[in-house]
Amino acid sequence: MSCNNGDALVTAAVAGTGLVLQPGFLVADEIADGRLVPVLASYKTRQFFVQSLTIPTAYPRKDIAKLSEFLFETMRLVNY
Repeated sequence: MSCNNGDALVTAAVAGTGLVLQPGFLVADEIADGRLVPVLASYKTRQFFVQSLTIPTAYPRKDIAKLSEFLFETMRLVNY
């Protein structure tokens, strides 16, 4: 199966169609509740980095800070 939607690939893997290679944040819930089981845990893919840039202002926006915090927490790698 080839698809450009990680959620669809995870759903297919949970349905039993085969293995899926997805970031930890996309499969964390499925692994935690036993619907998916990690295999090849020592296999490492290329790392990627996400940067958040903001314009310094006299009045920092709290919504931007919350978005940055959310992205950091969502995108961090989960170790299994």
